[in-house]
Amino acid sequence: MKHYFFSFLLMILVLSAACDFPGIFSNGGTVETESEQTAAGDTVLSVFISGGIAGVNQALVIKADGNASFVDGFRPGQRWELELDTPAMANINLLMANNHFFRLGDEYIHPNLADGFLYKITYSHEGQRKTLITNNLAVPLDLAAIVSGLTDLINQVQNDSPGLTLLLNKDTMRKGDKVEMTLQVKNFSSVPLTLNFIDGQIFDFQVRRHTNESVAEELVWNWAHGKGFTDALWSMTLSAGESKSYQIFWDGVDNAGDAVFGTFAIRANLVSRPGGTVQLMNFIITE
Repeated sequence: MKHYFFSFLLMILVLSAACDFPGIFSNGGTVETESEQTAAGDTVLSVFISGGIAGVNQALVIKADGNASFVDGFRPGQRWELELDTPAMANINLLMANNHFFRLGDEYIHPNLADGFLYKITYSHEGQRKTLITNNLAVPLDLAAIVSGLTDLINQVQNDSPGLTLLLNKDTMRKGDKVEMTLQVKNFSSVPLTLNFIDGQIFDFQVRRHTNESVAEELVWNWAHGKGFTDALWSMTLSAGESKSYQIFWDGVDNAGDAVFGTFAIRANLVSRPGGTVQLMNFIITE
């Protein structure tokens, strides 16, 4: 289930003059994607993949504290999150150092292929910061090794995170009714998976509304709003193939206590590390 990610090794794409994809690598004043904006600040490594006829938009972002997240535009609202330990962070630095990332050029783009995916890799270390753009076609061996290592890293973030499924018992309701929301958490791996929590909260459900003024979504309601949780570190282990489910009901009232109507996106969060987010679009409340 978690192996639908398109392998980096199959992404042999490029932009050509005959192809007009104004993506995140364009020079036409394109606004950065939300994922790129999120990657600002204390980011050690970011990898963005964009382009292709299908409009691929994927992002891996790793922070200095080891927080790694991966999002895939083919699954809107889905986010995998994992805490990388000190050896894993050291391996990233070793991958970049052994393959001379800072000595590579800024761009490796094959000129003759169209409709392709592009990789935008940004890496920061000890005061140095470099961004490199490539389609990984006819590139130096050092860069090919880096892309291969980043492929493994993305697979790790996905495969070492639990599988999340969000279910609703209806996709429309009238004001005053209730909808049941269920978050299913499953360990799809063949070994036990330990989930680490910083307090008593395990999950959250959110209702969000798209706004015309911003790409971001307006938070309307969330289950954890106003709740108190015990302040203690703890963990939960799921055996191979084990799953757990968490259900709540929402009555269509926002965090201020007012009834709402319209079209919304429903999001569920597993707040552990590893953890993640899953989202369903277009839940409708009518008057």
